[in-house]
Amino acid sequence: MPDSESPLGRDVMAILDALPLGEDGGIAYHPGGPSSVEATALAWLAAFSHGCPERLARGLAWVAACQKADGGTPLYSDFPEEGGWATAQATVLFAKAGWQGHVARGLAFLADRRSLTFPVSDNGEVPIDTTIPGWPWRQGSFGWVEPTAWAILAFEAGGRGDHPRAEEGRRLLLDRSIDTGGWNYGNREAFDQELVPFWDTTALAILALGKSFRDDKIAKGLDFLERNLGDIASPYSLALSLLALEAGNRSVPGAKERLRGLLMDGHQVPGNSVAVSWALLALGPRKVFPP
Repeated sequence: MPDSESPLGRDVMAILDALPLGEDGGIAYHPGGPSSVEATALAWLAAFSHGCPERLARGLAWVAACQKADGGTPLYSDFPEEGGWATAQATVLFAKAGWQGHVARGLAFLADRRSLTFPVSDNGEVPIDTTIPGWPWRQGSFGWVEPTAWAILAFEAGGRGDHPRAEEGRRLLLDRSIDTGGWNYGNREAFDQELVPFWDTTALAILALGKSFRDDKIAKGLDFLERNLGDIASPYSLALSLLALEAGNRSVPGAKERLRGLLMDGHQVPGNSVAVSWALLALGPRKVFPP
């Protein structure tokens, strides 16, 4: 049964039951699609946030079966060498489920997975610290904000937030913040032009940097989200922004009611399991992410 404090009450059960299923026990991104580790992990975490994770017990077991011997968990079971970035989502899931063996293997995989680094350019053409290893979408490539943020969240969830790799990840995120506030996908400027910050990327970076809220870069990111909150119409971006703002102790008057309306409307999130799951996470009475 859902937590008695859930603002959705029994509706949360119907929402979870309506998520698109893959053929093998996981949750798909959309109806008719294959089971996805990311979609399944987020859906289970959403159920956990409302006090009914048993509703997706089969999904938890499916993600666990996808974990490889080296601790990596691919995005899809049919492509075991691809999508290793989904290991972070899976590890957060295992941590909340109390599956410590899976957590340890996931963190070991993440500790070894590093983005490419380069000596700092003397000519200033690349205005970031290229010596900091973060996490890539694909092994052997550039370090990006989202996979780095998720890896940090995995270390935090697994009780290893002080791990040297997590500290490197935080350094990378702070280095990549846009001067006027927020985060783009990977860089802060290109061709001498400051890049545009994105709501969802900024929110995820802030959640990962929960231990650093006194940093001016975090404050600027929170200011950016707070300033634009009323303009966000996407349930996905609104949910992430709400989670980040609440973590940063910022006021979000009326925003949860608006998110609930978008979720219950159905026209805004038809078959989009990730958007639905993030909305449930933002509305859930149980905290999933730090601090």
